Amino acid sequence: MLDEPVSRANLPRDVPCTWILTLRDRSLPPRKQRRFIDDLGGVGEVVELDTAHDAMISAPRELAALLAERAEPDFSPAL
Repeated sequence: MLDEPVSRANLPRDVPCTWILTLRDRSLPPRKQRRFIDDLGGVGEVVELDTAHDAMISAPRELAALLAERAEPDFSPAL
C-alpha cells in the first residue's frame, strides 16, 4: 500500500489539501511522510501533530479539532 501510486489529477484544484504529519510515527516516520508530501504534490498546508501513527486513537480531540477547522473554518468545537 505504501508503494502504490496516487494521483490528484481528477480532484478539483479548488479543494485544499492538508497533510497532518504525525511526529512520533514509527510506522511512517516524518521524513518518509515529507517525501510522500513532495511526491503527491498539491499539499497546501502541513500541520504537525505530536502523536504516533494512529492519531485518532492517541489524540482524538486534537485531530477532530484540526479536521473540523479545515472543513469549516468558522467552526469551534467544544472540547
